[in-house]
Amino acid sequence: MKGIFMNAKDVQEFLDVSRTTAYQIINDTRGAS
Repeated sequence: MKGIFMNAKDVQEFLDVSRTTAYQIINDTRGAS
């Protein structure tokens, strides 16, 4: 059961997606205020 241990590529992609999503949320919040 290797699902828990992702390889480096999966981790990097996950971090990139998380970072992009965080920026979008921050920008949306700033724009709404």
